[in-house]
Amino acid sequence: FPSHELTSQGFRIIAVAEKSIIKSDKNKKFTFLGLIAFQDEIREESREYVTMCQKNNIRICMITGDHKNTAKYVAEKVGIDNHQEVLIGDDIDKLSPKKLSEKIKTVNVYARITPEQKLIIIKSLMEEKNVVSMTGDGVNDALALKTANVGLAIGKGGTDIARETSDVILMENNLKNIIEGIIEGRRIYSNLAITARYIFSFHIPIILLSISVAVLQLPVLLLPIHIAILEFIIVTGK
Repeated sequence: FPSHELTSQGFRIIAVAEKSIIKSDKNKKFTFLGLIAFQDEIREESREYVTMCQKNNIRICMITGDHKNTAKYVAEKVGIDNHQEVLIGDDIDKLSPKKLSEKIKTVNVYARITPEQKLIIIKSLMEEKNVVSMTGDGVNDALALKTANVGLAIGKGGTDIARETSDVILMENNLKNIIEGIIEGRRIYSNLAITARYIFSFHIPIILLSISVAVLQLPVLLLPIHIAILEFIIVTGK
């Protein structure tokens, strides 16, 4: 069919039909007029950013209401992993929660998805101990934006309800900003973890030793100057 050929090339399809609204013709069927095909431009840098995500262990999933072939074409062009396998909304309704959970572990492209099914996908990903960030700009994205660990609303051209239900509003519609934010967040978390380990491995033993000396009325083992020298050696060693 022409529609299959067009969707396989990344086009979105709208069918056009007409029908008389005269009362005497109320039972008359629609007359098919043709198809309108249009295509959203894929940014040249999209593939580079998706590759950057995957190198940094950030999994990219595409959830869309478009046709399966259109979703597969776009996913292939931008380089999403496992783009050959596409899960459609009707399949999600037929799967049990257990089977759906297994599918979601590997499937990265979802097509013909309703807002309710989008919410199911987000919840299933979160149940698998994933930290899920959801981007969206429409009214139908509000539930998923609210439920995800981090809801990212598209600032330019997005709806008010999407911005109100999200955690973060993107001032620039650019995937690179999200990637840089995640990398910076990971760096901050790593620094905090290193600081916490340092405190527990060095300061806690010294505090316990000082308390033990006071409780047991033993001679002072470490003077302030000793602690300062130990601190200096540890910091210099690092």
